[in-house]
Amino acid sequence: MNDQDVKAAIINPYDEDALLAAGNIVYLKPDEDDENFWHSALLIEYGRRVYGDSSIFGVLSNGMYLDDVPVYFLVEEFGNVVFLDTSHKRYGKCGLLFLPSSLDFEQEEKLHDFLDGLRNYQITANYNMKLEDGIVCYDSDDTCSIIFDSDSRTKKRA
Repeated sequence: MNDQDVKAAIINPYDEDALLAAGNIVYLKPDEDDENFWHSALLIEYGRRVYGDSSIFGVLSNGMYLDDVPVYFLVEEFGNVVFLDTSHKRYGKCGLLFLPSSLDFEQEEKLHDFLDGLRNYQITANYNMKLEDGIVCYDSDDTCSIIFDSDSRTKKRA
């Protein structure tokens, strides 16, 4: 991911109803004049555009939710892979990767290609999210940190 302005990426599954091609990567970035963007606002806007206002995204309000609420619905309900770039000058290149319970072949191939572009990123991968009373929960066994080595395709679990 070379574009400094990109703050999120979504790798779509095949979805006949939403007319999505499997393995399509969508890059999201805030408006140029939006210095105080929220990942959640970008994700909710994307969800409304792709899945319509009649979906869960029609009732979610921009800026009212932590990032993991729209991520939960994109991943667990619609089968997308979601990456949030959380890089900062102080902490370096880092991000959050959210994975659905299963990937189709095209998604898996695109995910490998996408991750190859994240050299020197510290990434926390999350999977098996649960929604309990409106709060997204993670089991500590379902999260791991990964450091992608810039010199090879090896990935080290931190």
